[in-house]
Amino acid sequence: MAERSKGSELSELDAKRRARGILATLKGGNQRALVEMVMELAGKEHPRVAHHLNDMVMKCDVLTQPPTENLANVSLLKEGDQCGPFRLEKKLGEGGSGFVYLATRTDDLDFKVALKVLNIVSPKAVKRFRRECNILASLKHPNIAHLIDAGVLPTGQPWMAMEYVEGQNLDVYLERNSLDLRTRLKLFLKICAALSHAHQNLVIHSDIKPSNIMVMANGQPKLLDFGIAVWLDPDTGGQGNQTMLVDKMMTPNYASPEQTNGMRLTAVSDVYSLGVVFYELLTGKRPYDIAGTSMSVITRTINQANIERPSRVGFAEQPQKNAWSKFTSGDLDRIALKALARDTRDRYQSVEALGTDIVLYLKGLPIQARPMTSLYRFRKFAMRNRLALGFATLSFLALSLFTINLQQQRMAVEREKQTSERVTEFLISLFEQIDPDRTRVRDITALEIMENGRRQLPRSLSDEPAVQTRLLQSMGLVYRALGQDQVSIDLLEQALEKVPPDSEKAFSIEFDIIASLMSRGDYQDSIQRLEKTVSRFPEPVPAWIQAHRWFLEGSQLFHIGQYRRAWDAFDKAKDLADLLKPGRRLDLLKMQSLLKWEMGYPDEAIAELERLLVMQRQEFGEVHSSIAWNLLNLAQLELDRLNFERATEQLDAAEHMFQQLFDERHPAYIEYYYKRGNLLLDLEQYSEAEETYRMGMALTETLFDKQHSLYAQGLNVMGVSNFRQAKYDEAESFYRQAMTVYLEVFGEVHPKVAMCLNNLAVAYNAKDDLKGSILLHRQALGLHVQLYGKKHSQAVNDMNNLAAALKDLGNLDEAQELYTEALTISREIFGEDHPKIGIILNNLGDLLYSMSDLRGALEKQREALAIRRKYYGDDHWKIAQSQNNLAIILQRMGNYAEAETALRQALRIWKATYGEQHPELAIGISNLASLLREKGDYPAALDLFQQSLAMREAIYDPGAPSIGFAQWKLGQIKMFLGDYDEALDLLKRAEANYAASLKPGHPKNVRCTTLLGQCYASLGLLEQAETVIRRAIEMGESHLDPGHANLLWANSDLVELHLVQGQVAAAESLLERSMTLEQGSGDAKIHLRLRSLQARVKALQEDHETAEALYTQVIDDYRKLFGRPNPRVGEAYLEFAQLKWVQNRYEDVLQDLSLAEENLAVSLPESHQSRLLVRILEGRALRELGREGGDSLFEESLKRLSRSMGKDHYLVIQARDDTLGPLVVKRKGAL
Repeated sequence: MAERSKGSELSELDAKRRARGILATLKGGNQRALVEMVMELAGKEHPRVAHHLNDMVMKCDVLTQPPTENLANVSLLKEGDQCGPFRLEKKLGEGGSGFVYLATRTDDLDFKVALKVLNIVSPKAVKRFRRECNILASLKHPNIAHLIDAGVLPTGQPWMAMEYVEGQNLDVYLERNSLDLRTRLKLFLKICAALSHAHQNLVIHSDIKPSNIMVMANGQPKLLDFGIAVWLDPDTGGQGNQTMLVDKMMTPNYASPEQTNGMRLTAVSDVYSLGVVFYELLTGKRPYDIAGTSMSVITRTINQANIERPSRVGFAEQPQKNAWSKFTSGDLDRIALKALARDTRDRYQSVEALGTDIVLYLKGLPIQARPMTSLYRFRKFAMRNRLALGFATLSFLALSLFTINLQQQRMAVEREKQTSERVTEFLISLFEQIDPDRTRVRDITALEIMENGRRQLPRSLSDEPAVQTRLLQSMGLVYRALGQDQVSIDLLEQALEKVPPDSEKAFSIEFDIIASLMSRGDYQDSIQRLEKTVSRFPEPVPAWIQAHRWFLEGSQLFHIGQYRRAWDAFDKAKDLADLLKPGRRLDLLKMQSLLKWEMGYPDEAIAELERLLVMQRQEFGEVHSSIAWNLLNLAQLELDRLNFERATEQLDAAEHMFQQLFDERHPAYIEYYYKRGNLLLDLEQYSEAEETYRMGMALTETLFDKQHSLYAQGLNVMGVSNFRQAKYDEAESFYRQAMTVYLEVFGEVHPKVAMCLNNLAVAYNAKDDLKGSILLHRQALGLHVQLYGKKHSQAVNDMNNLAAALKDLGNLDEAQELYTEALTISREIFGEDHPKIGIILNNLGDLLYSMSDLRGALEKQREALAIRRKYYGDDHWKIAQSQNNLAIILQRMGNYAEAETALRQALRIWKATYGEQHPELAIGISNLASLLREKGDYPAALDLFQQSLAMREAIYDPGAPSIGFAQWKLGQIKMFLGDYDEALDLLKRAEANYAASLKPGHPKNVRCTTLLGQCYASLGLLEQAETVIRRAIEMGESHLDPGHANLLWANSDLVELHLVQGQVAAAESLLERSMTLEQGSGDAKIHLRLRSLQARVKALQEDHETAEALYTQVIDDYRKLFGRPNPRVGEAYLEFAQLKWVQNRYEDVLQDLSLAEENLAVSLPESHQSRLLVRILEGRALRELGREGGDSLFEESLKRLSRSMGKDHYLVIQARDDTLGPLVVKRKGAL
C-alpha cells in the first residue's frame, strides 16, 4: 500500500520520464505478452506511469512492429506552414498518432477546417489513417463532421482536412448548460441518428465518448474522430478483417465488453458505448470507474462491475437535478440498462432500436425494453391522459362508461366482422369468373374483373351501405394501382357520399382522393382539397389528421418541386408516423429517400431505401409485392449512378419475387420490363432494350389497351432508345405517339404531356431544326409553369433546354437571362452542389464563351466540372462534356497543354461510352483538330477534320448546321495548307448552310463568312474578299457585342486587306478601334493577331524602331504560346525579315528567314506560298551579298509561286517588282 501511495505522488514529469525508460526496454521487440506484462506491472506500481506508457505504446505501434519503423523523417508543422491548399493557423490538439490544427484555405481565409496530420509514418499508421479518410468520405450526415480534402506532405505524412466544428465536448456542454431532461434526450437522439448513418454505411465507430461528440452553439451535435473505426462485413454483420492493434485501441471507460475481450466488433458494440454516454447524460457519472490501466483490470471491471440504475445515482454536485430520478426510474432505467447489457443478445440490436425506445418514452408510449403487461400499458395511458383520469370522484361513472363503451366496441367488432364477411363474399363472386370450371370464355384481364365488379356493386349491395362503402374505397385504391386514376376518384367520391361528413372514415376517404388526384397529376387540385379538408377541423387539429396532412403535403410539395418545404413537411409527418396507416408509414420513408435523391444526396437516398427494405421484411416477411416494388426503385437509383452490377442484382431479385407472387400477366411486370429495358439501354444493348420495352407494351395492351398511360410510357422509352442511336426521325415518331396517348388519357395540362413536348424539342434540336425546337421548349416550359410554378426542377430543365436552343440560334441575350434565372432557382431548390447546378453552369459557361467572356466561361466550367466529379466520378459522359468545353476555353486563352489533356480525356470517355460513331464524338474530334491546327500540326488536324465531317454526314441530313460547321473547319485547314480551290468550295457550302439554318448575326455565321473572304484574298481576289468581309462585319455589328471575338477577327482581316492595298491610314484607324475593344478579352490569339498588324502598320509608316520592338515581342509571345515550332511563328519571322530587308540588313534577313523556314516546314508543304516567299527573299538577300545561287533561287521560286498562284496574283507581282510581299514597301535604293 505504501509503495502504491508513494508512486501516486510522482510528478507528471517524473511519470513521463519513467514511462520513456520502460518504453526504451521494449525497443526492437514486438511481443504483445511482454508489453502487457510491463503495462500491468507499471500499473500496479505507478498508475500515472502506466497511463503515459500506454499513450507512448499507442503512438509507436510497439504492439505490432519494432519502434524503429516509426522513425521516419516526419515534419512537425507550425503556424503559417502550408499543407496542400491550406495554411495552418494554430494547433488545436494532438492524439495518439497525429496533430490537429485549425487551418484556412489559402484562397479563402474565411473557409476554416480542422486539419489532421499524421506524425507517425509507419505502414500500419498510414494504413489506419487512410482507412479513416475512406470512412469519412463515405459518410454524409448533418451530425457527422465531414471530410473536405486529403493529401500527402513531401515527407510522406498523410493529412486530411475535415469540417471545423466550433463548440464544446458533450460532457462540457451538458455541465455548462442547464438542460432539462427532455432537451437532453432530444440531443441524444440526434447523436443516435448520426451513429445510425455510420452503421447504415457499414462503419463501426469503435470510440464513442463525450470528447468525440462536439455540440455547437445552436445545440446541434457533431460526431467526430473515426480514427479507430472499422468496416462492417456486409455478409457477417461483424467487424471486417482489421489488425489486432485496432482491436486493442480503445477508450476503456467507454469500451464494450467484446472490445476489451478481443472479440469481433459489431454495430451492437457501438450501442454499448452509446449506452455509457446515455448513462452519463442521465446521471453526470459513468456506470463504473476503472481503477487501473492494465488490460486485466480494464477487462475485469467492464465485464463484472455492478451497474446501478440511473435513478439511484443522481447528480452528486447538482442536487437539483436529482428530481429527475422520478422520471428516470422505470422506463429510462430500463433503456439505459438494456443498452449496457453485457451479453450482446440482451442489448439493443441497433442504434435505431435504442432511439425508438427514447422516442416512445418522450411520447408517453410503452417502450420495447419492458414487458407489455396490462398494468404497465394502463399506467402509460394514464400518464398521457392525467386530466381525464384525475377525477377520482367520478370513478364509478367512469367504470360504467367503460362498460358501456366496451359493449359498444363489441357490437362494432361484430358489425365489422359482418361487413368483412360480405366484402369477402362479393370479391369471391368476382373472381369466380376466372375459375376455369365456371367459365369457358377467353382469358379475362384484371381491369375487366374490376369493371365487372363496379357494374355489380350498386345493385348487389344496395341495402348494405357499410359494405358498399368499404368496397368502393378498396376498389378505388385498386383502380389507382391499375393506372385508372379518374375511375379511382369517382369510386372514392361515391364512398365519401355514404359516410357522415365529419367521421374518421370520411377523412380517410378524403385522403385517398387526394392521393389519387396526385397520381393523376392534378397537383393544384390536390393541394386545394387538402387545405379544405384540414380546415374543416377547428384548432387543435387531431394528431392523426395532422400526420396524414403532413405526409400528403410533403408528397405534393415534392411533386411540384418545392423540395425544401417538402423536407420540412416530411419531418413533421415523421414525428407523428405512429399515427399513419402502416402502408403510409412505409410510403413516408420511400418519399423521403426519393426526396434526398432529388436534392443530391444519393448515398443517403439509397441507404434510406435499403432501410425501408429491412422494415418491409420485418412487416411482411421475405416475399411481398411492396418489397419487390422497392427493389425496382433501388434498381433505378443505382442505374442513375451507373452502378449496373448492383442495379442488375436488384432487378433480378424483384423479378424472382414477382414470379413467386404473381403469374406472368400481372400488371407489376410492366414496370419491371421498363426498368429492365432502361438497364439494357444504358448498357447500349439497344436491340435487347427495345425487345424488353415491347414486352411491357404488349402486356399493357393485353391487360388494359393501347390508350393507357403505361403504353405511352413504353412509346416514350422507345423514343429515348432511338434518340440514343441518333435515329432522330424514329425517336420523333415514338414521342408523338406517346404524347397522343397522354393527351387522350390526361388531357392537355399534365406533366406527361410536358415531358413529351420537351423530348420532341430535344429531338428537333438534334436534327438542327432550331426554330421548331424553340417553339416546343416554350410550350413545355409554359405547361410546367402552369402545373408547378417556376420554382420546380422541371421548369428549370425547360429553361435550360430552351436557353441552349436560343444560344444555338444566336439569341444570346435571352439565353443568358434564362440560364441565370434557372441557376438562381436551382440553387434555391437544391443548394450549391447538386448535379443540376453543374448542368446549368456548364451551359452558361458555353454561352459566355460564345459571347467572348472567356474568364467568365472558364470560371463557370471549372465550377461545373468540380460538382460533376463530386457526383459522377471521373468516367461519366458528363465529365467528358465538361472537359471538352473547358478545353475550348483554355485553347482560346492560349493554354494549349492543359486544353489538349482535357480534350483527350473527353475523347477517351466518349469512345468508351458511345463507341466509334456518335455526335458527341464528332464534336470532340473536331475540337482536337482545331487545337492541333492552332499548335501548327496541320496534317494531323486535316485528318481529324475529315473524320469529323464524314461522321456528321453519316448522322445528319445534308443541310444540318452541324455539317456546315464541319465544312467550315475543313475548309479553313485546307486554306491554311494552301489548297485554296477546295477550301473555297467548302466555305461557300458552309456559308450557304448557315444562311439557311441560322440567323444572319449568329457568331458562327459571322466567322464562316469572314473565312470565306479570307480565302478570296488568299486567291488574290481582293475586291471579292473585301465585299465578303464587309458583309461579315455588317452582320456582326448588327447582332454581336462590338468586342466579340468573331467580329474582331473580321475587322483584323479587313485591316490586312487595307495594308495589302496600301490604305495605311484606314488600316490604322480600324486597328486602333479593334485593339481598344479587345482589351481584357483574355483571347491570346486575337491579341497577338492585332499586335502583329500593329507592327506592320509601323513598318509601313517607316517607324522601324517601334515596328522591330513589336515584332520581337510578338514572336516571343507566339513562341511562349505554342511552345514548339509553329507556322504563325514562321509568318512573324518572315514579316520581321521583310522589315530588315527594308533596312538593307541582309545577314539579319537570312537569319530570320532560316527561323521562318524552320517554323513553316513543320506543317506546310514545300509548295506553300509562305515557304516560296522565304526562298524568293532569301535569293534576293544572297544576290545583294554577292553570294552564289541567289539569282537561281530567286528565279526558280518566283516561277513556282507564279504557277501556284497565277501570274496576276498580288504576291507574284510584289515579288517580281522587288517589293516586300505583305508589307508593300520598296526597300531603300530599289528602282
